[in-house]
Amino acid sequence: MPSSKHPYQSGPALSAAINQLSRGLLGGAIRCALGLAIALLVGRALRRRHLHWSWAAVLLVAVMLAPSALGGWTLTLGVAGVSALAWGRR
Repeated sequence: MPSSKHPYQSGPALSAAINQLSRGLLGGAIRCALGLAIALLVGRALRRRHLHWSWAAVLLVAVMLAPSALGGWTLTLGVAGVSALAWGRR
């Protein structure tokens, strides 16, 4: 009777795939956390200067119009723009 092969990887290939996935998730989490920190500062500055919360949309529009020019900062600034809209509105 032939042995059944599992469709899942094992050994070094599985370890490398898990390592690559964890690095990608960690990098995304760091970018999102940095975006939230930027948004918190921008939101507070908007309220302190009595500016309308929609001014935070300028950052979001810039991210949407030129994502290739921003490179790796696209996710960070996108999160910052959306979050600053929310925090600036409070």
